[in-house]
Amino acid sequence: MSEAVNIGVRDSEVIIRLTVPEAVVLDALLRRYSETDCLVIAGQAEQRALWNLQCVVEKFAGQRPAAHPRRVTQAQPRKE
Repeated sequence: MSEAVNIGVRDSEVIIRLTVPEAVVLDALLRRYSETDCLVIAGQAEQRALWNLQCVVEKFAGQRPAAHPRRVTQAQPRKE
């Protein structure tokens, strides 16, 4: 992700802004995962995009250390 990528919070939403090339790379990765049910990083662009996205999200999570573990638990699928 470039320096233009940022993350913001509004109410209960997290907003992540991406450049068009970043969105294209992440879309290709996510579509491939959706179609194959196998998460494989295909190339340096995808690897860099994921690392950078993780850094952006980590900054958001770092701003809310007490709430972060609870949100992870709430976001996980429930076992039936």
